[in-house]
Amino acid sequence: MNKTTLIIIIIFVIGGIVFVQFGKKGKASQRALLNKNGILGIGVFEGRVSSNGRTYSISFSYVVEGEKLKNGDTDCPLDSPKAADAFADKKKAKRLDKFLVLYNEVNPKESIIRLDYPVKDSIDFKLYVKEFKQMRKEKAKE
Repeated sequence: MNKTTLIIIIIFVIGGIVFVQFGKKGKASQRALLNKNGILGIGVFEGRVSSNGRTYSISFSYVVEGEKLKNGDTDCPLDSPKAADAFADKKKAKRLDKFLVLYNEVNPKESIIRLDYPVKDSIDFKLYVKEFKQMRKEKAKE
């Protein structure tokens, strides 16, 4: 292998690492932004992608202005220990279970599901809306 080939390989490896790191930071900032400003809705847990008993991603659907949207989420465990448990444990988040979803008002396809906020009925949802409003108000004061 000559020097030019080696340099090109090194550049591609470094570029790949940088790309992955920026992608992770972008996802984290999008998640934080949706938690801070996202519209609250109810999502339906559709399933999970797993291998050897480990969950890598989950899929969910939700309705915005009469349109059913579908999305996936890989970063649910970042929300809380309860969310991490529901992400990993097939008994804690099952197909058709409902959870809180936060989505972007301008682009509703940008969304996250909060597995630490199960929605059993409208009372749960109203309590979560109130909780998020209060939490957002407190953070705005900081």
